[in-house]
Amino acid sequence: MPALLVVNSQQSTVNSQQSTINSQQSTVNSQQSTVNSQQSTANNHQIMPNLKEFLEACEKLGTLRLIVTSSAAVLEVRGSIHKLFYAELPKGKYANMHAEIFEFHLNMDKIKQVKFETGEAKRGNFTTYAIRFLDEQNDAALSAFLQWGKPGEYEPGQVENWHELKEKYGEVWEPAPVEAV
Repeated sequence: MPALLVVNSQQSTVNSQQSTINSQQSTVNSQQSTVNSQQSTANNHQIMPNLKEFLEACEKLGTLRLIVTSSAAVLEVRGSIHKLFYAELPKGKYANMHAEIFEFHLNMDKIKQVKFETGEAKRGNFTTYAIRFLDEQNDAALSAFLQWGKPGEYEPGQVENWHELKEKYGEVWEPAPVEAV
């Protein structure tokens, strides 16, 4: 009987130690998962683009229809985003552009989200491609549509470039703050 008692006692000790090892392994796995999650978050923050970088990437979209809507009017202009310059004013950090027939000034601090959208043309049977720059109220402060020549005919590479930007930035994304202009 005493030998059986010693064996049972040793087995109990082994089981207890195994339980401790399993618990420690579980803790290590949990800590590793936390580290992986933190590294992933850190990597996302490192590569999170700001609006300045995004606007410069939009230069390759070619001719756009830029649309600004207020409570009383809609302004639409055809042009491309190019030769941007930046200014920091008391109201915020601005992306600016001067073209022959229009000037463009976008307060980048007011844009909280950028959204890629496709839709059906109001006139014609073709797909439209838009980028919406949304403000704090989730309203479109600016819309940029790929501009077509004949209905449904886009400039060479234009739709592919739009899809490339959508793939890179995501269908909806929140730009990192612009630190300096």
